[in-house]
Amino acid sequence: MLRTDGRLFIAKVRLLSMVTVALSLVIFTMILGGCTARQAGEPNRSYPHDGYLGLPHSNPNLQTNPTHYTYSKDAKLVRQVLDEMPEVRDAIVLINGGTLYVRLELEDGLEPSEVERIKQEALERLDFSFPRYEVKVSSNRDM
Repeated sequence: MLRTDGRLFIAKVRLLSMVTVALSLVIFTMILGGCTARQAGEPNRSYPHDGYLGLPHSNPNLQTNPTHYTYSKDAKLVRQVLDEMPEVRDAIVLINGGTLYVRLELEDGLEPSEVERIKQEALERLDFSFPRYEVKVSSNRDM
């Protein structure tokens, strides 16, 4: 009777080890198969050669991005855009969240229609240069 129990025990151990090996092979195959699941015609994706491993393209507002936006940088850029307009003497720039408020200081002696044209031109230039803001333009001649 001991011989039968011993053989049965050995058979159970061998069966258990074979099941363990088989499951291990199945799991290993699934892991390898998951790592190489790429479609045949799909091109490889890589980082652009910008020296930052594609980080600037992943989130433009990370502070590690060389083109990171700040309100002070944006205010300077607004002034640079408006410096190209000879009728604008100065500008007051206020940024509140996603809204860019600009008050133009215009030359004296301009007709009301000319004031509206200058404000519209400034609005178009700023809208083009700063698409992330809602731009509102006023002038010292509004009243």
